[in-house]
Amino acid sequence: MPRMFNSPLLFTFHLSLVTAENQCRTEVNMPGVALRGFVFKNMTVTAPSRCDAKCLGEITCQSYNYHMEKNICELNNRTKEARPENLHSNTSWFYIRRLIERELAASSCQEVKASEGPDIISTKYWLDPNESGKPFLFYCDMNREEGQLTVITYLADPASNFQLSFDDKSVSDYAQFYMDSDFSPLNAFTLCLWMKPASQLDSSCVFSYSLPDEQNGILICDYVESLMFVIYGYMRNVYLPRGDEELIHICSAWENTAGSWNFYINGSLVESDLDFATGHVIASSGIFILGQDQDEFGGGFEQEQSFFGQMYGVNMWDRVLTAEEITIMSTNCTFGVGNFLRWSDFIPGLHGNVKLTSPASCEP
Repeated sequence: MPRMFNSPLLFTFHLSLVTAENQCRTEVNMPGVALRGFVFKNMTVTAPSRCDAKCLGEITCQSYNYHMEKNICELNNRTKEARPENLHSNTSWFYIRRLIERELAASSCQEVKASEGPDIISTKYWLDPNESGKPFLFYCDMNREEGQLTVITYLADPASNFQLSFDDKSVSDYAQFYMDSDFSPLNAFTLCLWMKPASQLDSSCVFSYSLPDEQNGILICDYVESLMFVIYGYMRNVYLPRGDEELIHICSAWENTAGSWNFYINGSLVESDLDFATGHVIASSGIFILGQDQDEFGGGFEQEQSFFGQMYGVNMWDRVLTAEEITIMSTNCTFGVGNFLRWSDFIPGLHGNVKLTSPASCEP
């Protein structure tokens, strides 16, 4: 279908776009208005069609303003749908949105939805929340109400593309991170990680979070046939199907109001429960340890509990992630960066013979 310039002073310019879904899109100019505050380039052209071509030639152009008497073309890096408050009346101008699909990184899922319209789908989008010029790939759930769109986190973060190898069962081999006391206590969290044990016959502890007054604030141990998950001394066991040299993605999500708890293996929900550590709050100022069980604050390791194998992508969020978010993360070892604990936080805290290798060789 054609692009139409809806003004008696202008000829009609026809431009068609058929999307991958074979849906024809039409854009109609809005006379008497212009988008202000987002012009990144302006020029004088001979006709509106030339302004349209200039916009299509710029990856950052999302819309443009056109001065009908002076033939001034202004290219915008935002749309009126994303920033309606910046659309101002001016009888000498008209405004029109770029017909080609979005390529510039938006600042939020809400902006993408507002700009692209109600038919936008839930998928991954390049976003630049801090407008730093360095976008990351996010997942946007467009089915939620405006203001509640979900992003799981950065889906592509170069700093997280590494793996840790624990080549011996040794109490001297571990990775450590001290949590900053400025972080708020947790009423809910989701913890996700990848592991590849070197032996299917040895028990080991993969993750532990210890506090001065509670050695088992959070604990995950692999007992060959099952995984043990602990919060403040409350314990649950999850059956773990095994394969030879299998790479395993695990996620545990918990909140303290109802004590609800979900446990995922390789993207599938395998266990859920209620009234698990109900009312407890996970305090900050603790120590995260990978590869050991802390029988005392920051120490008390035992060799039979030491992890032997490879580990990837340990991340933690201060909320319960959705099943869809977890499923997406289970498809790639570099997907996911926690907003409470990040995989890259452990890089300065490697001890013993723990080896860091980048890029990660993890392939689900």
